[in-house]
Amino acid sequence: MPAFDLTARITGWALDEAQRQSFTDQVGVAVSMRLQAAATRAGIMQQAEWVIVLTLPTGLVGRAPLVAPVRIGAAQPGEKDVRAAVTAGLEQLRQSRTALRAPSNGHGTLPGGLVAGRG
Repeated sequence: MPAFDLTARITGWALDEAQRQSFTDQVGVAVSMRLQAAATRAGIMQQAEWVIVLTLPTGLVGRAPLVAPVRIGAAQPGEKDVRAAVTAGLEQLRQSRTALRAPSNGHGTLPGGLVAGRG
């Protein structure tokens, strides 16, 4: 059986899904794997967990991009799991960006009881 690069495979799926859903947004994708301790009947075991970090610009001058780390608790996640994780992360980022920009673009409410002027 041939060997393959698991990181490259997961990164490829994540980048493809981010590209599909990016529309006009510039989405950043980073993929890494980490081991974490988990208690089992046999004692403490190491389990693999993949983390996909997504970034999305706020569109506001001087503001750093929004960041969403999405975790997949499988040693070898499938394509469906990776794509679902990217979809969930992008949805979270877009909701955060909308909430952050809402008062400045006329949607939502202004903070602290401020009243919009009429001109």
